[in-house]
Amino acid sequence: MAVEVFANDALGVVSSGGTGAPAAGTVESWTVSSVNPFPSASSSATPQTSFYVCDQNTLFETEKILVTNISGTTWTVTRGADGTTPVAHAANWQVVQVVTRASLQVLQRPGSFPPSGDGTGVKDSQSIQGLITAGIPVILGPGTYTFNAAWLPSSGGSVLGAGPLLTTCTWVSTAGINAGAASVDTFEIGDMELQIPGGNANDLFTGINCQRWYVHDCFLSQNNAGNALWRGTTGAGQVMVECRFRRNRWQVFGATRTVEAIFLSSASSATQINGNSWRDEVFFNSNNDTAMYMIHLQNTGQLNQTNYFENIVFEHPYGGMIWLESHTNGFINQCYGYDMPNTTTISNPLIKISKNATGSASARTTIIGGPRIQSGAAFAAGVGDINLDANCTDTVLEALSASSSLQLFLAGSKGVKLIGMPDGGWGIQDSATTAAAGTAAGTSPPAPVVTAGPDNQSGTITFGTGTSPSAGQQVTVTFGTPFETTPMVQITPSTGAATGLGLFTAVPSATGFQVNCQTAPAASQGNATYGFRWTAWE
Repeated sequence: MAVEVFANDALGVVSSGGTGAPAAGTVESWTVSSVNPFPSASSSATPQTSFYVCDQNTLFETEKILVTNISGTTWTVTRGADGTTPVAHAANWQVVQVVTRASLQVLQRPGSFPPSGDGTGVKDSQSIQGLITAGIPVILGPGTYTFNAAWLPSSGGSVLGAGPLLTTCTWVSTAGINAGAASVDTFEIGDMELQIPGGNANDLFTGINCQRWYVHDCFLSQNNAGNALWRGTTGAGQVMVECRFRRNRWQVFGATRTVEAIFLSSASSATQINGNSWRDEVFFNSNNDTAMYMIHLQNTGQLNQTNYFENIVFEHPYGGMIWLESHTNGFINQCYGYDMPNTTTISNPLIKISKNATGSASARTTIIGGPRIQSGAAFAAGVGDINLDANCTDTVLEALSASSSLQLFLAGSKGVKLIGMPDGGWGIQDSATTAAAGTAAGTSPPAPVVTAGPDNQSGTITFGTGTSPSAGQQVTVTFGTPFETTPMVQITPSTGAATGLGLFTAVPSATGFQVNCQTAPAASQGNATYGFRWTAWE
């Protein structure tokens, strides 16, 4: 697409050409002497430039002529432009620059830039890339645009369509958008469908070297099981920071998939993925793939940080929703999986927080609401709504729901805080809290009995004694879920026999506590004789 250029009061004399009336669309070569300068028209520039003229004589001004190239006094023109009819002009007639209907339509949306109709992708690729490279905002009208080369964004640029149901961009043989070729700060893509069709084994977005991108109101589809909607690994000096994704629909087809829908990996501590946010999005796993996550952010050197996911719907996420691997200060709010009947097994946790083998431990993740809207989902062994690994620290889980069947796998991670959890119908799969007889419980005392509470930070323990017990340490308790720091621990007697012992806690730590007594218990008592309820919190 050529860019229309303008000059004030442009006027010229045509000494050769224009005196006939050929068919509209005929290309001619004229000789024109400028009285007042015209703008520069070039068919070889990037982007191409052009302008419109007409006869200054009002008897013949109805014909509009498109000037596509000027070299000295030689003009290359197209007769009968913009739907007008060529007329025969007088010898040595004068031309003036004009604004036509086509000129004004460029300012309108939609329809400012119609697709070429070239199924090879050559014409649309050349036209749009030329404008992007020149830093000129691109507005696409309704229709299907076909490309044979990936877009190469430039800082400050934008490509906007007429809406995701009206404007479609499809790539026939390459990736769609190269986000890693150069460092690009501030680029906008919106209001269109972006599509990789079946048979084009390329990712829609490829690479990572982008700052403050804004992708919004788009329908993004990947129709190949071996390719991603966005896949990239940072190189030296590359980052993905402060990018915003809003109101998009991300859809992948194919099963079994071999790559996540979005897979973004940072290769070292100097190349991180930070401060990006996905809000008000929808993800579709169209063929019920059970192998791959929809979103996977990874750091193999240190940590990614402060990436946000909020108000996202995941349809059929049998392969998992969000996986943060070596990540700190992540925020996942109101992200829900929908339409997961138990006819298909969920093979990956809906939300997974873990440490990469060569990255740092994930820390300070907050998950609010979600992650599942229905009961009866079937999970594979060891898989739940949320899985943490043993390296995680300071995870906050607040107001979660899964229609009375929430499953959490905490793996002994430290500093887990459970806030506003449902009253029942959910469970924690974690290392169990354990208890052992203390040094003052006498000779050969029975093993204490531990009854877990609802959140692995509380419960009931009963104990007995051996021969010759004494005042002092009766029970040693080890937390199933360690705390990050030494917690507050409260105990209360749970049996009548325990009320007179003067039970108190001693030597609390992040991993457990002791229960001592001021009065020696009776000898040779069974392990249900004495008991206490306990609660620990930071």
